[in-house]
Order: sequence, then structure tokens, then C-alpha cells
Amino acid sequence: MSETNEIIYEIRAERIRQQCEEGWTNEHDDELVHEELINAAVAYATGKSNVYPYGWIYKPAPRRRRLIKAAALIIAEIERLDRRTEK
Repeated sequence: MSETNEIIYEIRAERIRQQCEEGWTNEHDDELVHEELINAAVAYATGKSNVYPYGWIYKPAPRRRRLIKAAALIIAEIERLDRRTEK
């Protein structure tokens, strides 16, 4: 497996973890209409927890892990937008 494929696998695994372990279902994500998913992604990508959504718990991690989380959150936002367009 190439490095890119391995990284994509990690991002997908993180998205599944967010859904299964954290309970962030599609229905939950669909209620987020104030850029929460993107702000969380920005916080993890940059390490700037001050942009993390109010009331959410920012979990510090090593930079690479934060980037995987950020990528998974961006996927969650794209999925949310796609579901909204389908309706």
C-alpha cells in the first residue's frame, strides 16, 4: 500500500472512530450549521484551540494526529453538505 493510501485509510478510520466511539452521527452533524466542524478542523490543523467550537472539548495531540483528526472533520463537513444538497 502506498503512503497516500495508508494516510487515507487512517483518515477514514478516524472518521469511523468519531462516529462509533464519540457518537458523532450523521444526524448530529446535520444539526451543526455554524461552521462547528470546520472550526474544529482548523483548531486541530493549526493547534490553535481558541477557534475550537464553544462547549466542545479540545483534545491536544501530536501534530500528525491532529492533522488526521482535522482531515476527518473536513470529510464530515463535506458529507454534511452533500446530505443537505440531496434533501
